[in-house]
Amino acid sequence: MIILKEEFTIDDALVGLFYHTQHSEDYKKKLNRYRLVSPLIWLACASVIFYIRSLPIWIYLIILTFCILWYVFYPIRFKKLILKKHREFLKNKIDELGALLTKKDVFHLSKEQIIIEGNNTQTTITPNHIEKMLVLNTHLVIFIKSGGTISFNKDSANYDTFYNFFTSLNLKKESDLNWKI
Repeated sequence: MIILKEEFTIDDALVGLFYHTQHSEDYKKKLNRYRLVSPLIWLACASVIFYIRSLPIWIYLIILTFCILWYVFYPIRFKKLILKKHREFLKNKIDELGALLTKKDVFHLSKEQIIIEGNNTQTTITPNHIEKMLVLNTHLVIFIKSGGTISFNKDSANYDTFYNFFTSLNLKKESDLNWKI
């Protein structure tokens, strides 16, 4: 059995949470909906006004340029909005948990189970409850089948031990080294 003490930050939790969100179907649907609806409404209004009231062509071209810029740059804004929402969610969670939250958790790693201990709390995860292991350029993210994630920072002193342990469990392994938050 391997016993390790690991420190976590909000940014570590944010990486796993945002990666999971960004690759969900719901995120992609919302992004495409917001990306298309506003420019289409503006174009429709401009077209109606252009044909009915003979709107000057230069105003129509300004609206068309705005719509194109919206379509191109809205994904960046949407990503920032979702990150802000997740960061606020995590800060509220930290405030709710208060004394139960620990900055450092103790991990007991064995082939049969993984025990995570914090302030008067203990979580047990068996390897068959782990969905996959994801290697990012800054973190190792473990996806739990119930929907949670555990993110280990590559700058951590224990990173290699965690990586080797989870690799030895023969989990489904994915790598996305170009992804960044």
